[in-house]
Amino acid sequence: MSYYGRLGKSLKFAQAKYISLLHTRPVITKAATSGVLYFISDSISQYIENLQHEKEKRKPFQLDRALRMATFGFCMTGPVFHYWYLILDTKFPKKKTSHVLMKSALDQIICAPIFDAIFFIGMGVLERKSWEQIKEKLKKDWLYTYLVDCSVWPFFNIFSFKYIPNNQRVTVMNLFNISWTAFLAYTNNSH
Repeated sequence: MSYYGRLGKSLKFAQAKYISLLHTRPVITKAATSGVLYFISDSISQYIENLQHEKEKRKPFQLDRALRMATFGFCMTGPVFHYWYLILDTKFPKKKTSHVLMKSALDQIICAPIFDAIFFIGMGVLERKSWEQIKEKLKKDWLYTYLVDCSVWPFFNIFSFKYIPNNQRVTVMNLFNISWTAFLAYTNNSH
């Protein structure tokens, strides 16, 4: 068997194992996926931030920063969205347009503003900032982040609620989330 044949077989096995874990251990699987992808997102964000500076002003990779993002993804994003999507899918189980639009609207109106605030609070706690510094960060960046959120996530959610199987939604959201989380990391570390 060729290298590509073995690689393809290995990838199919890994995919099958991952989907199996989504069924047997959904919360921890989604938490771990979120943690890894948040780490990747912050790494991308750091790389892009460094591109904006001249070579002598670039910072070395900040492992502690990426690990804080990974911790937030693991502890909050995976578990929270597992249960949030479960609630939405229970209340609006069909893939018909009215259910898809209702879930997307509820996600933007209820979950997004709260989750965006929790992100800045959680990162502030992980960065050992004072409550005053966290409140200042919320005042400075929460509304802007939520407005950007409203311009991006409804379109993805409509697609996701319509076409992605319920048990794989957090994973697909996390893949799309790589760019969003890079934006969050950048916003959290700017100003």
